[in-house]
Amino acid sequence: MVIRIVTYLFVVCGISFLALYIGENSLAAIVCSMLLIPVCSIMMLLISFFRLRYEEIVDKLQVGRNENITYTLTVKNRDFFIYPSVNIHFKENSGLGLGGRQDVCILPRNQYDIVQNITCSHIGQYDIGVRGIELWDFFRFVKIKVRMKENRITIDVLPKIITLESFKAITGGEYNGSHNGHNSQVEDRTEILDIRRYERHLPLKYIHWKVSAKRNELMVKKYDMMEDKMVYLFVDIGKYGTPDDHKRIQDIVVETVIAISKYSVERNIPVTVCFNNESLTVVKITDSYGFHMFYHSISRMQLDKAVDIEYVIEKYQHKGIHMNSMLVITSNISVDLQNLLIHAVKIRAKAALVYPVPDIHHENADVIQLMEDLNEKSVYSYSIAQADDIKNILEK
Repeated sequence: MVIRIVTYLFVVCGISFLALYIGENSLAAIVCSMLLIPVCSIMMLLISFFRLRYEEIVDKLQVGRNENITYTLTVKNRDFFIYPSVNIHFKENSGLGLGGRQDVCILPRNQYDIVQNITCSHIGQYDIGVRGIELWDFFRFVKIKVRMKENRITIDVLPKIITLESFKAITGGEYNGSHNGHNSQVEDRTEILDIRRYERHLPLKYIHWKVSAKRNELMVKKYDMMEDKMVYLFVDIGKYGTPDDHKRIQDIVVETVIAISKYSVERNIPVTVCFNNESLTVVKITDSYGFHMFYHSISRMQLDKAVDIEYVIEKYQHKGIHMNSMLVITSNISVDLQNLLIHAVKIRAKAALVYPVPDIHHENADVIQLMEDLNEKSVYSYSIAQADDIKNILEK
């Protein structure tokens, strides 16, 4: 821009000098025209600044992973002169692939449409749309930034819900019982062990109404499956590899947690999900309602690793909690973790490791050896490179 202005002024000064030296009226007229035209161009720029309108439309604000959305931007010229240069800057977003800029020219009383089909490849919330619009005059001497709208367009990309037909790490094989949610409400009195006070995480169907009425407080039936069949799922939410690798790993971790939780709840097996964030978040899922609440929360949950996953597991083991099934999801396998999983098997618990591969381009020989050792010690181990492979791998 500076070079153009300096060149322009140099030409105007040169022609002005010739006009004064030679005394030609035609040269003087040219000089006047050269001074007047940029002024008119800037005045038209100011008018376009107040008159330009734009509109953003997205067909869906909430989608599942790998689904597509259509984003449309319409920029309108409502004047009787051309908008010579409209620079449109989009928000950079690696999760959705939208970004960059476009330089367009809009004819009088016309509009320019930009339509983009976007594949939502990764779980999360993403702001998309226009970051800024710049207007230039005809000579590109002056630039004005258009005032942007305050509203944001946020795309909520939810994880896929994967239905597992079998998962040996929990049931030991194919499940032959009913998967119907209605049947799960039927009480099996042979499994009632005791009566105890109601706790917030327990579903209402466990309330013993007759006893509650007599004692004037909520009491619940203690089932065998509440304690002895509890699945403990330890989730490592650390960031591993490049930013792209981290997003891929996050997809695997979240959708694996959801798949295992759904599989367990459908079989009346409660799940306790433990995260290694700063507050050591623990979520207990006992029924379909709790599962759906967990599903919507985990896709928006802001999780940052604070401690090693081994610390979280040791904390539960030191409490003396009996774990019928212990599953660990982590991309950081260590000898200490291997020993904790083997210890769980020794105390007659089912143990499993789900390993989201942090680098799909290079194999880690030490990790491969550790997983082979775990298999020999009766610890189920699963290596997953892509979220789309979860179902096939966990059902093996």
